[in-house]
Amino acid sequence: MTNDSKVLRAFHQNAFKIVFLACVAMVVFRAAFAGINLYESYGNKGNDDIMRLLSVRDWLAGQAWYDVAQYRLLPPDGVSLHWSRYIDFGIALFIVPLSWILPMPVAEIVAAGIWPTMIQIIALICVGFGTRRLFDDYAACFAMLGLVIWPLTGAMHASAGNLDHHNVQMLMMTILSFALVWPERALVAGAIAGVAGAFSLAVGLESIVFVVGVGAIALVRAALLRSVQTRQFLTAFCGVLLLASAVFWIGQTGPENRTALICDQLGIPTLLMVVIASAASLSVIVAARAGVSSIFALAAAASVTVVGLLFAWPFVAHCVSGPYGQLPPQMIELINTQIIEAKPGIVYALEKPQVALVLVLPIFGALLAGAILWFNARSVQSLEQQNETLGLLILLCLLGVPMMLLQMRAVTISATVVPMIAGAVLAAQLRSYLDSRDMVGGLRMILLGMVLLAPVTVVQAIAPFISQPENDGTTDQADCRLRSSMITLNEVTPVVIFNHLNYGPALMWATHHSVTAAPYHRSADAFLNGILPFEMEEAEFAEYVNGTPATHLLLCKDTAYKSDFLTDIAAGADAAWLRRVPVSAQEQMLFEIVPSDMP
Repeated sequence: MTNDSKVLRAFHQNAFKIVFLACVAMVVFRAAFAGINLYESYGNKGNDDIMRLLSVRDWLAGQAWYDVAQYRLLPPDGVSLHWSRYIDFGIALFIVPLSWILPMPVAEIVAAGIWPTMIQIIALICVGFGTRRLFDDYAACFAMLGLVIWPLTGAMHASAGNLDHHNVQMLMMTILSFALVWPERALVAGAIAGVAGAFSLAVGLESIVFVVGVGAIALVRAALLRSVQTRQFLTAFCGVLLLASAVFWIGQTGPENRTALICDQLGIPTLLMVVIASAASLSVIVAARAGVSSIFALAAAASVTVVGLLFAWPFVAHCVSGPYGQLPPQMIELINTQIIEAKPGIVYALEKPQVALVLVLPIFGALLAGAILWFNARSVQSLEQQNETLGLLILLCLLGVPMMLLQMRAVTISATVVPMIAGAVLAAQLRSYLDSRDMVGGLRMILLGMVLLAPVTVVQAIAPFISQPENDGTTDQADCRLRSSMITLNEVTPVVIFNHLNYGPALMWATHHSVTAAPYHRSADAFLNGILPFEMEEAEFAEYVNGTPATHLLLCKDTAYKSDFLTDIAAGADAAWLRRVPVSAQEQMLFEIVPSDMP
C-alpha cells in the first residue's frame, strides 16, 4: 500500500474527528482574530450587541434583576427593553472572573469574544454528533463545515462580540430539531425539547413559529402514527414546555409586571397559547388511547384549539398584529422601511441582492436537493429511518420560509436545520461518486457543495451580473464610533446628547453621556428621535429638538444626512443656536443647544 493510500485510509477512518477539530480551530481562530480590534471597534457592532453589554454592565453595577430599563436612554425615565436577564447572567459569568485580573472595560470585551464562541462550539457539538448519530460520519462532516463556513450560521450571529440573543435562540432551535427526530428515548427527547423551546421563548419570541411548528408536527405525528413513542414525545414536550415556560417567566418577570398582557416577550398571552396547545395535544393522546380514528383525533385537537382561543381571545387579540401592532403608524412604517432586517424578504433582496443570495441560497438549495434525495430514497427499506428524519428536517426548514418573506430577520428559523439537510445531501452525493467515479456526479457534488456550504463563492462568481441599488444619499462613518474617538467626548461633563439612531448604544458604551435615540420599539420617542429630525431642515429641526431633554447635538464630521441643514453643519457651517464644543477628536462634532437663539 502506498503512502498516499495510507493517508487517504487514515482520513477516511478519522474523518469526523479531523473535521470536528478543524471546525473548532476555525471558530476559535476567527474569534481570536476578530477580538484583536474588538476593544477599539466594538461601537461598530450591532446595536443589540452593544445594548446587551450595557445591560450586563448596569446589572453588575447594582441595577435590579427584574429591572431591564436603560436609564441613560431618554433620561430620567429611561426605556424598558424586552430582553431576558438570563443572557445577561451567562455573559456575566465570564466578565466577573475576568475583571479580577483585567480592567473592567477589557474584561467586558474579552467576555464579549468568549460568549458567542462558546455558543458556536456548543452548536458545533450538537450538529456534529447529532448528524453523525442520525445519518453517518460524512453527513456530520459536511454539516459541521456548513455550520462554520456559511456566513449566516458561522458569522452573522456567531462572531466575537455578538451578544444579542439570536445565537442562543438558534442553538435552542437546533436542540429542538434533534429532539424531534431522535429515534429513541422519546420521553427524554420530549423533555429536552420542552426545556429548549421554553428557554428560546424566554430569551425572545422570534422563534415562536419554530416552537409551534415542532409542536404541530409532533401532534400530527402522534395522531397518524399512533405509536407509544410518538405519544410519549408529545406528552413530555407539551408538559415540560408548559412547566418550564412558567418557571422561566416567573424567573425573569417582576411581580408588578406579571399581569401585563405583553406581546413582545414571554408573558400571559404566550403562556395561554402554550396552555391551549398542550390541551390540544392532550386531546390527541386521549383519542389515540381510546382507539378512535386519526381524523377524529385531529378534529378533537382542532376543536380544543378553537374553544381555547375563544376563551383566551380577550387576552391575546391585541397580539395578532405582532409586537409592533400597538405602535404609532408612523413608527411602524419607519421600522418596515428603514430597518433593513425588518423588511420583507423580497424587499431585502432588491436592496441587498448579493447579501440576500448568500443568506438564502443554502436554504432553497437544501430544500430542493433534500426533497429530491427524500423522494428517491422513499422506497429503500434500509434508509427508512434516515429518510423519515430527512423529511422532518425539510418540514422544519419550510417553517421559516413564509416568515422570511414577511421579515428577513426570520431567515434564522430555516437556517437552523440547513446544515443537517446539507450534510445528508452531500454525503449521499459523495457515496454515489465513490461508487461510480462518474465525472458528472463529481461535478454535481462540487456545485452542490458550493451552494449549500459556501454560497459566497457562487455569489462572487455571478456578482458582475447582479445590479446594485443606488445609495440613498446618507452616510454613516464608522470612524466616529471607534472607542478612541468617542471617549474624547468624556472631556465634557455628562450631558444629554441628541444623536442619530445608530449612535445611541455606542455612545452609552464608550462615554458617560446620556442619549435621546436608539432603535428599540418600546419607546416611540427613542426610535423616532434618531430618524425623523435628521430629515428636517433648520426651523423644523430646532423645534423638534426643543421638545426633547437634549442639551447637546452630536454629528459626525462630513457625514451626509437626509437633511441639507445637518449636512451643511457637519461640513462646517454655522447656526446661531448651535455652539460648537471642542473635543480632541475632530470628527466628533458636539454642539451645545442654545434655546434662546433658536429660529
